Amino acid sequence: MSNPSDFYISKGVLLKYKGRASNVTIPDGVVSIGERVFCERPYLKSVTIPDSVTSIGNSAFEGCKKLASINLPYGLKSVGQWAFHGCGELVGIKIPNTVFDIGGHAFSGCNSLTSISIPEGLFRIKEGTFSGCRGLTSVVIPSNVNTIENYAFCGCEGLTTITIPDTVECIEETAFMGCTGLSDANGFVIIRQTLFSYYGEATDVVIPNGVTRIGGYAFWNNKLESIKIPDSIVRIGERVFSSCKNLCSIIIPNGVASIGKNAFSGCSGIACVAIPESITIIGEGAFSDCENIKNVFIPTTVKSIEGAAFRGCKSLVAIELPEGLKTIGNGAFQQCCQLTSIAIPESVERIGEFAFKDCKSLDTICIHNKTASIASNAFDGTAFALETSNQIDGLLYLEDLLIKTIHTPSKCFIKPGTRYICDGAFSKCFTNLTEVVIPESVVSIGAGAFNGCGWVRTITFDRWTEDLGKVVDNCNSHVVIHTQSVPSEIPAERQAYALIGFVQDKETDFNNERAKAYLEYAAQNALNLKPLAFEYSELIQFLCDHKLISVKDVDSFIAEAEKRKDTEKKELLLSYEKTLDMDELTALREKKQIVKDQYEDEFKKRSAQRDSSQGISGLTFVAAGRLKEWKSYADIRKYLEGYGAKLDSTISNKADYLVTNDADIESEKNKKAQELGVRILSEEAFSDMVKYRYLDAERIVVPGWVKEIPENAFENCKNVQTVEICEGTEIIRANAFNECTHLISVHLPETVRRIERYAFRKCYTLRTINLPKGLKKIGAHAFRFCHNLTSITIPDSMEELVFGAFEYCNGLVSVTIPTSVKEIWNDVFRGCEKITIHAPAGSYAEQFAKENGIPFVSI
Repeated sequence: MSNPSDFYISKGVLLKYKGRASNVTIPDGVVSIGERVFCERPYLKSVTIPDSVTSIGNSAFEGCKKLASINLPYGLKSVGQWAFHGCGELVGIKIPNTVFDIGGHAFSGCNSLTSISIPEGLFRIKEGTFSGCRGLTSVVIPSNVNTIENYAFCGCEGLTTITIPDTVECIEETAFMGCTGLSDANGFVIIRQTLFSYYGEATDVVIPNGVTRIGGYAFWNNKLESIKIPDSIVRIGERVFSSCKNLCSIIIPNGVASIGKNAFSGCSGIACVAIPESITIIGEGAFSDCENIKNVFIPTTVKSIEGAAFRGCKSLVAIELPEGLKTIGNGAFQQCCQLTSIAIPESVERIGEFAFKDCKSLDTICIHNKTASIASNAFDGTAFALETSNQIDGLLYLEDLLIKTIHTPSKCFIKPGTRYICDGAFSKCFTNLTEVVIPESVVSIGAGAFNGCGWVRTITFDRWTEDLGKVVDNCNSHVVIHTQSVPSEIPAERQAYALIGFVQDKETDFNNERAKAYLEYAAQNALNLKPLAFEYSELIQFLCDHKLISVKDVDSFIAEAEKRKDTEKKELLLSYEKTLDMDELTALREKKQIVKDQYEDEFKKRSAQRDSSQGISGLTFVAAGRLKEWKSYADIRKYLEGYGAKLDSTISNKADYLVTNDADIESEKNKKAQELGVRILSEEAFSDMVKYRYLDAERIVVPGWVKEIPENAFENCKNVQTVEICEGTEIIRANAFNECTHLISVHLPETVRRIERYAFRKCYTLRTINLPKGLKKIGAHAFRFCHNLTSITIPDSMEELVFGAFEYCNGLVSVTIPTSVKEIWNDVFRGCEKITIHAPAGSYAEQFAKENGIPFVSI
């Protein structure tokens, strides 16, 4: 019998069963059996479920091949999908009327099941619910059921009677597929005017009048040679005649509204097909691999030829696509080897991928609507595509339509006169293509034409349009744009790169409106252009030549040149500086120096206090102006509140600091701060103060008043080597020390209760960390990739180790786990190939070690 300690139950949900008993009694009080709890237990023979259980999860008992007895308690409301799939020895089961939901395939493959009571509260019998229950002989569908889905009773060979009330509104086409016991004297399984299957021996078949639908797979792989379909048929389902290789002729009645997926696929004996005018869609693969079809008549009523509809029709020599057709699906005519020409009407809006692929004889193509969505690989492998005269500079053209690249050039000059570019035409270029010139004749560019062209550095086109904007977006965010458009016609994020293109074009007439527009844009955005100016030498020369760098910004440019150690540009800027108003420049520098001195004084004060426990608790900050490092004021407020400080929106005498990047001492906010005695901090100095992030810091001390170390607090602090967290801190939030790649040791106080996900992830050099006695939780992947950790002792306050906590700590050789740990998730120690688990004999850790092949030492 089962042992109560073998069950892991949380909040009434049975999440895991660790025992190996053949007869199991689930404890009272359980309200739900979780997913896969007893899945694949070949030794399980019986299960007793308490009346408290109201739901059974997905695959809960799937694959329990020996399970012969189970009670479903009164009060049960739902049974998950695949719940009892493959329980081949279940003989009879009574489902209480309280159940209102049974998942798909819940009892599929229960071969020995001879009786089943379908609850009256059920509205839908889902896909495959009782499929493969070969022992069932009769079924009564209750009156509340309104739908029986596909494969619901598929393969129930022993089923001879079924009672279906009038309340059932929908029976899907394969619901009774393989129910041989339901066939009539002629071999037909007909229910509610739907022919579900045929099991007769005749090769010449006449479907009875009055049948309105032929269900999926009804004649699949049958030896019939001819069939008469009555005029009453309106629907031919999925794979109805698939693989009927002896079927030589077929007449589809005019009343048929739809032909299902692969309905006639593999009917290699059929030579011609006439599609009736009642059809609007030829389904996916409908006539695929009908190798002997030579002629197909398609009426003007057909709007869509779905994917692979005529794929592999190797004898098809000609086909006329009707006006009114809108879609040719993926691979619709693929491998139609004898097809020599095709005319695609004006009405077609989409030609899918590989639509005519490997039509080796197809050398004449006429497309009347070249603005349609045309896949670039639609004609791959055709005689047309292989003809070298249709290829220019590695590009395949059809008249004024550029179809695709054949050989990717590094510089692509699209042929003048080209008007249309196919979908995905350049999408396979990747690293090869660096420059594209698009002629002004182009009026349409297909979706994703330049997807993945991440190495394109320059694009030339006439005027900015929505289509050309998509081309730029498909490439990369740093592509230089050569265009006749002015900045105001171009999205803001692209204007700087259009300016670079303008500069590279070496305009000489600066009296025209376009040149004036670019000069004005450069003057207004000079400081923002600084990074690009140092990347593109011609841009910084342009800014200097036209005196577009203001007196206010010139020092910033010179400082950038010094930072980059770019002596050439520094000399250029120093020469440019001499052309400016020196009195104005001197006055401005004096103002800046005053503010800088204030910043530096404050920074020095705070630097001296950085290891103290005083911190910022109780301080009030005001932030104003544009932020650089912080995403928003809301982020600053949240961070400060976590450390006992606060953020106000206006400057008052209650504020301690004004945080601003405005160095102008005469600005309104700076003047008001001085009047009120509020000290001014740059955002950089503020960040240093509140985050303890110093570029040269090797040691971080977190004071005890910090109850929670916030998310990402010290992430990517590359220089820090030691961390000391003082008594009082309780939680280390997610990513707090993530990627502190040089961190060697961490001291945690006994007050720490939780270490959240990724807290010390990728601390590659971390060697020592103490896990405090009060620790309750270590989050997922908390120490992932800590390669230099060699030993860990889990405190007895821990009850579980969650997913990936020490994953890929490949230096870990020893882990000590107490008896308090009752659950160890999969992959906790994945990649720890040297590990040995030390734990008390008989503990869960010992069981885990044995089940996962990890060496174990008893302590």
